[in-house]
Amino acid sequence: MEEFIQDYHITACFGILKWFSLLASSIGPKNTWSPNGTIPVNAISFALERCVEHMSIQIHEDIDRKDHDTPLSAWHQFLVWYHDVIYKRALLKETDKVDINELVASASNVVKAMIKYRPQNKIDGIRNIWILKPGDDSLGRGIVLKSSLVDIIAKVSQAAKENIEYVVQKYIERPLLVHKTKVDIRQWFLITNTQPLVVWMYKDILIRFASKDFTLGDFHESIHLCNTTVQLKYRKLPRCNSDLPEQRHWNLQDFRDYLQYLSYFLLQEITSYAFNQFNRFRSRGEELAWEKIIRPGIKQNLIGALLASQDNMVNRKNSFQLYGADFVVADDFSVWLLEINTNPRLHPPSSEVTAKLYPEVIEDAMKVVLDRRKNKKVSYGKFECIYKQRNPFCGVNILGQGTSLGIRGKGLFVTSKS
Repeated sequence: MEEFIQDYHITACFGILKWFSLLASSIGPKNTWSPNGTIPVNAISFALERCVEHMSIQIHEDIDRKDHDTPLSAWHQFLVWYHDVIYKRALLKETDKVDINELVASASNVVKAMIKYRPQNKIDGIRNIWILKPGDDSLGRGIVLKSSLVDIIAKVSQAAKENIEYVVQKYIERPLLVHKTKVDIRQWFLITNTQPLVVWMYKDILIRFASKDFTLGDFHESIHLCNTTVQLKYRKLPRCNSDLPEQRHWNLQDFRDYLQYLSYFLLQEITSYAFNQFNRFRSRGEELAWEKIIRPGIKQNLIGALLASQDNMVNRKNSFQLYGADFVVADDFSVWLLEINTNPRLHPPSSEVTAKLYPEVIEDAMKVVLDRRKNKKVSYGKFECIYKQRNPFCGVNILGQGTSLGIRGKGLFVTSKS
């Protein structure tokens, strides 16, 4: 909890600095405050100081310093200012004690420097929104979005009294929108061996749509949760967008067709000067985002997550596991892993797309698991081996019997003479 609060605090500080820098670049430094403003410039100064402290901790400059922790009262006051600025659009109060140009320059420099220490900067946004998921539930039940630290702590604390744990994740505030709507990707993959690790990924995917246009001004599940079970409740409602698929599902080809449409749309927007350069790869425009960024990003996320958890995998012979991983693509096409489901929904079909995909996934999984044992050259359907480990890690616990690593030698002891 303490680490989460620290993360929440620094995300708020970074968020208000990004807001301030963006505002200054848009309307000019002198227009970022007003004599009628209600928020002291100290809100920006406080965020600057905390971000500088955060960077010094990351490079261990704090080891030899005796810094005092920021009082909780100071954090509480800052979060009130932050909320009023971001959510109520309150203005900064002009003062002759601060050079606004210097303050803008300092904020811009710190924002650029902070990016190195905030790998998730691109998805953090400025609103500090977090998604809370019950750790022992599924099918989208009990998931809520919250932006207030007080509300988050209250929700988790109350759940703890009922022996319920929550997974709290930073919400991706800038997802890739399809027809103004949020989507996520269900990617199936198969593990046929854990030691050494062998991973197969399905070449087709399921794109799942939300039911209403995306906005950060409303936390309703119909806007933010793409889970099929959740969205089934909203299918009978009138579609807010006629381009939205009626059953809220696409397959890979549908998604690639949309990406091709995007490339053509962008082509119409660019100047004639850039037309010739863009036209050279227009014919493979649909390949650029999926083949060059999204699909490799999914592979990298999966392999990294599986290697990180390999020590906890049981090495059971003659067995396999089919998983469903959920991803969100950000508006810059970067890929972010949300979760991995051990029992992915494969029945009953909830759309024409899944009525075709579900049986194919099961049949192709059997080709890999069963047919491949007799003939290595047999067709694997749409499954592709994306990772085959050659040298599994030493020391992995295999059914309770691990490899012990140690160094033989004599211990050295230093005694001091009085």
